Amino acid sequence: MPAECYSSDLQQVKMEVNILYRIPEQSVVRIFQEYAGDPFDSLIAPRVQEALKEVAAAPAQPMSPRTRASLQIGLLVLLILGLLLLLPRALGFVEMAARELRYFWWLILFVALAVWLIWAGRRQP
Repeated sequence: MPAECYSSDLQQVKMEVNILYRIPEQSVVRIFQEYAGDPFDSLIAPRVQEALKEVAAAPAQPMSPRTRASLQIGLLVLLILGLLLLLPRALGFVEMAARELRYFWWLILFVALAVWLIWAGRRQP
């Protein structure tokens, strides 16, 4: 049976589903009397389609906090390295901060400002 639905991010999902079902012996006559035609087309297929649509539309599980934190740290390190490679004067400032204490305090101030901006940006009103 072909099945078609949309995921939570609105991507179209097409699949071919094979369903094994069995009608209980005591319900055969009642099902054929109440549901016209093939019981699969009128009873089982619509319920399977609805269940597939419900499961596909459910949002994906969020990322674990530990994975998210490690990903953020890794991206921050890559960003810092990329900026230092693109901006050689910043690299010179960091080297100078390592040699002289007054520049070191400016470096700490800039890092603290960056941390505060990241923290303030994640706060929700």
